[in-house]
Amino acid sequence: MEEGPAIMVSGEFKCLGSVQCLKTNILVRSDINSDTKNIINYIKERIAKADVKEEHNKMIHFCVSTNVPLYKLFAVLEKAREELGNIIEDYTVTQ
Repeated sequence: MEEGPAIMVSGEFKCLGSVQCLKTNILVRSDINSDTKNIINYIKERIAKADVKEEHNKMIHFCVSTNVPLYKLFAVLEKAREELGNIIEDYTVTQ
């Protein structure tokens, strides 16, 4: 396993990656596994600096440049919930 910074809460890793990546992250949980590709495409089309860090079951972890304003992240995620037919169960944005 590579060395690098991580965030651990209650003995569980919440975030792994570079210092830059730990600053702004999006964790999206979808309703159905097959819809993850639609969510990834939707977000990457609207947030150019969003990179998929990890994809597991119904969860997608994006690393986003700190140059992207938080209001844009929330606007894109809320619009995705509307336009994709509520396949996004919930999301978390952390810095």
